[in-house]
Amino acid sequence: MKFGRIALLILVGVSVIGLTSCEALLNMLFGGGIEIADQIESFETTLNRANRADILTHFHPDMTGYQQLADPEVIDAGPLSYAHADFEFGTPVVDGNDIANCTFLNGDGAAGTIVFTMVLDGSDYKINKIVLTISKVEYVLERFGSN
Repeated sequence: MKFGRIALLILVGVSVIGLTSCEALLNMLFGGGIEIADQIESFETTLNRANRADILTHFHPDMTGYQQLADPEVIDAGPLSYAHADFEFGTPVVDGNDIANCTFLNGDGAAGTIVFTMVLDGSDYKINKIVLTISKVEYVLERFGSN
């Protein structure tokens, strides 16, 4: 009887590890790393600063054209331009696929939704894609360059 319970516990443990990446499991058990909501809040803080030199720290380095994000014409053009600060993101609602949905409001009063697709980079979640929708116009920030 005891052997059956132990075997069942081992089977359940192996199944959990098999269905969950080891990295995600370690983060769940021991914490550590930047969580999705924290990364989004940090990105919002960066957007509200005139000096955005550290903008790349929020994005996943495997994103095609990752280095182009530092170019002022990418982030500082369009709806995420510092000219439209003070940005406010609502509390992220995260689904099981590492996608976070937030409300969006900028300093000009334009409101909409912003959706972040997140990817683990080590133990930190990073942004891999942003879809910002304002007045039914969709702005997509992902996969820059010709790669």
